[in-house]
Amino acid sequence: MTRYILQRILYMLFVAFIVSILVFALLNVLPGDPAMAMLGTNATPEELANLRQSLGLNDPLAIRYAKWMGGILHGDLGKSMVSHYPVITLLKERLPATMELGVLSLVLMLVIALPLGVYSALRPNSTIDLIATTIAVAIAATPAFWLGIALIMVFALWLGLLPTSGYVPFTDDPGANLRSMVLPVLTLGLTSSVMVMRQTRSAMIEILHQEYVRTARMKGLHERVVVVRHALRNALIPVITVFGFQVGVIFGGAVVIETVFAIPGMGRLLVDSIRLHRDYPVVQSVTFLLSFVVLIVNLLVDLSYAVIDPRIRYGK
Repeated sequence: MTRYILQRILYMLFVAFIVSILVFALLNVLPGDPAMAMLGTNATPEELANLRQSLGLNDPLAIRYAKWMGGILHGDLGKSMVSHYPVITLLKERLPATMELGVLSLVLMLVIALPLGVYSALRPNSTIDLIATTIAVAIAATPAFWLGIALIMVFALWLGLLPTSGYVPFTDDPGANLRSMVLPVLTLGLTSSVMVMRQTRSAMIEILHQEYVRTARMKGLHERVVVVRHALRNALIPVITVFGFQVGVIFGGAVVIETVFAIPGMGRLLVDSIRLHRDYPVVQSVTFLLSFVVLIVNLLVDLSYAVIDPRIRYGK
């Protein structure tokens, strides 16, 4: 196991290195000039040239990448071109909102997906199964931003139950914080629960027809024990695989949802840095951090297989 973990960590670092190269290269081939975005169209050529020189934009790409990667290895993500604040300071300010949105969305996804998936597998083609399937297909075909706007119209504008947008830190006002997070969490949680629910249903239907499940029932075990201990546990491996994929979808979708609901998280910081100022250090750091989170989650998902199924042993 230890050898496998070390191999996966080395592989994860290699993938992170490739991701850093791709992020840096793609940002520098995008149209737009950071100096022009910061000074405006009325800036003189001399002003633009001086700003590019001060920002290091005239250096070759290889040197700029080496400086950025060297800073990352020393814990320095650079400084914002616009605010001149350290990027790590900006991330610390925006990280709590993104983490709260992501964690609450994951919890809601599991609360919705697992019970519905198990119930649909136990009673296939029942009324609840058909309703859940229909709603799941409709949500899967709906873009996340459109679903968010629809929820705003219903619960904020028509019913007046929740705020349309904004964010209140939990430490300032817990009640206002939870009210401001209901709609964005619903949006991300609902869109992400579809795949997990369908995978749970499919895996459970297959497991419930296995011989050992029928044997457990013939022994007189309680139905809850049969479903939870014997069927669900063996069906969790493909479900956890999809869950790991949905973690990336949630944190990637936060970029759009935070913009729709005006949440000051890393996703909105990323969008504003691209759209307004071409703030390369911020964009590179946020993208790299989100990709690194996905890599860590994938590693934890792989390691969880051995916990769920003792027959799985890594490194043998």
